[in-house]
Amino acid sequence: MTQERAERMAKHWQHIATEYASHPAYKRIDGRPVLFVYASRHVVGDAAKYFLWAKEEVARVTGVSFYLIGDEVYFNVLDRTRKGEVILKSERTANWPRLSAFDAITCYNPYDSSRKEHSGPEGLERFIADVSDLYRYYRGVAAAGGQRFFPGIIPGYDDRGVRPKAGHYIIPRQDSTGRSLLSRLFDEWSGAHLTPENDQILITSWNEWNEGTQIEPSRDALGQSPADAPGSCGQLVEQSSYGCKYLSELRRISRKYR
Repeated sequence: MTQERAERMAKHWQHIATEYASHPAYKRIDGRPVLFVYASRHVVGDAAKYFLWAKEEVARVTGVSFYLIGDEVYFNVLDRTRKGEVILKSERTANWPRLSAFDAITCYNPYDSSRKEHSGPEGLERFIADVSDLYRYYRGVAAAGGQRFFPGIIPGYDDRGVRPKAGHYIIPRQDSTGRSLLSRLFDEWSGAHLTPENDQILITSWNEWNEGTQIEPSRDALGQSPADAPGSCGQLVEQSSYGCKYLSELRRISRKYR
């Protein structure tokens, strides 16, 4: 992160502030419009200084004070040594200086393609346990920094249709009992992390079909299997269409935790 890049970032944020932030449907927390900084954990340099500068610059120009949520929660995050070398910090070690820029932190997607032990139906329980431990750690980090922690949930993962040569493993959408992963993670992680202060759970995603995290309603292509349908993602989904299943689950969940 440099001053030049921060200035360019601030211009984008100003556009969001002036064009969208006043809309009644725009997400707000504590009355402030929310701005997610995707993959902030990849940013090195004086990141906190520049994130805060951009936020203050937007407020100065537009009067909008964004509620910043950083995508900081992951098994390993980036940092830079005193010699300027970019490194991966050891597992479950936060980048404290960068975290200070945010009002809250989250995990956009806890999938890590290097963790083969999380692969498929056999690795699902290990995936859930490891991410649960990761979230407990970062919840403590957020509390120590006076921030909020919002866990992120995925309904499954399968990117083989768009990255076939990578050979990435999948995270199935159901556990060994046939229960929806989305529903299970909602119940487990809401109980572990939802409090009057940490009152948000995020879902990845609405329509990211390319990584198989979508909950958008689906139907089969007429006369073709999902793997053969033009424009489909090949092996992306190894199951029949699910219709509005996940929207129905969200309705049930929202009523339960409202």
